[in-house]
Amino acid sequence: AEGLAAAARRELSETHGQMEALLTALLETCRPGATDRGMKIAAYARTLADRFGIPEPLRADLEFAARFHEIGLLPGSPPVSEGAPEPWRTVHAAKQILGHVTGFQEAAEIVGIIYENWDGTGYPDGLAGALIPLSSRIIRFADTIDAMTSDRPYRQSLSESQVRAELVKCRAKQFDPLITDKLLSSSHWTQIFATGETTSRA
Repeated sequence: AEGLAAAARRELSETHGQMEALLTALLETCRPGATDRGMKIAAYARTLADRFGIPEPLRADLEFAARFHEIGLLPGSPPVSEGAPEPWRTVHAAKQILGHVTGFQEAAEIVGIIYENWDGTGYPDGLAGALIPLSSRIIRFADTIDAMTSDRPYRQSLSESQVRAELVKCRAKQFDPLITDKLLSSSHWTQIFATGETTSRA
């Protein structure tokens, strides 16, 4: 029986690996650069997971959710209410897609609520504070950091002071205040801006 269980675990692991490769290929074909962004966001999420002591068994779902939260941008993704904000419509579609894949249901749940706000004004359920799972709060932070520190067609990446000001402004509104405070005082925060490329954009 033990041998059968080990074989089943290996088979499941192989299936997960194949599915990750398929999702990566689909996402990169339709949204070039999305897989690199996903890996970067997952790296930020991993660092925050270290600081907040997320157990190793939960990190796989956290990192998978961070990597593939943009899967809802694929053409033909499940529709959602037209009145919903665009970012949430994307993660809602991602939740629907990932939720149909065996073994990825937990990641799907994490993805589906990354746009809940600490003050209860987010989507889809208006969850507030600690009712928002820590993994979802972490990905929200990681995604925001990546967005602000990356060049966009309409603007350059923001400087350290600009990013810090925005996070402080949204502390206890969009973002978990404890994550905000710990991140801004951590060595990882200084490493994000250690290259000096942002110093000319105060």
